[in-house]
Amino acid sequence: MGTRDINAVTFNIDQLQEFIDYVKSKSASQRIAKPGIRVYFAAYKNSVSDKATVFLNATESDDGNSANNYGIDPLNFGTNGWPPEAY
Repeated sequence: MGTRDINAVTFNIDQLQEFIDYVKSKSASQRIAKPGIRVYFAAYKNSVSDKATVFLNATESDDGNSANNYGIDPLNFGTNGWPPEAY
């Protein structure tokens, strides 16, 4: 689209573990035995940014076709890889 965009998103390992523990705990209280976590590729669309991002969202099972669990807040606090470079 003519502008440089991010090429990676890094999550802090402690933050990821905290999110996993949060998903397990909330899912258990909802009687969900095998929750999953889905990674969404997304883009901001607001007055501040239109850049790419990813976020992690809990699902109701570890099946790839499982429904999203909207009762659990997603994780969207990564650090962007900038500037874009070849891997």
